[in-house]
Amino acid sequence: MHGKARFPNVNFSANLRPDSAALAILIMLLFLLLVLLFMTLIAQPVQAQAYQVLHNFTSGADGAYPGADLMIDSAGNIYGTTVQGSVGYGTVFKLTHKGSGWVVNPLYSFADGNDGDGPSSAVIFGADGSLYGTTRFGGGDGCSGRSSA
Repeated sequence: MHGKARFPNVNFSANLRPDSAALAILIMLLFLLLVLLFMTLIAQPVQAQAYQVLHNFTSGADGAYPGADLMIDSAGNIYGTTVQGSVGYGTVFKLTHKGSGWVVNPLYSFADGNDGDGPSSAVIFGADGSLYGTTRFGGGDGCSGRSSA
């Protein structure tokens, strides 16, 4: 057991005067203000994002309503899908950079048969270099398609 006699010269109470506590708070606030000032001075301005329309879909052979993610190949070509196409069932397209613009090249138009209807996801490159993707509807026997009236 430890008694008071073992530590006779130690004072375990704090004797802060009101003016010394106020001084400590003032010093802490000054420090925080300097940190904030330093962070403001070294902060880089945020660069604005600039978006450019690459292609306006016409509901023709190029399709309509692109909504899935895009895929970019090593040459910088952009691949994507549209939910509707020239016959209404969706397309797979490729955008190629030419000069200062982009040229769209429809790669495939879905016919709502065994090939499906309404591509709903991004295309991906397979190991063989072919493009693969999925559709919402159709796809052959046993697959549910859109109901016709």
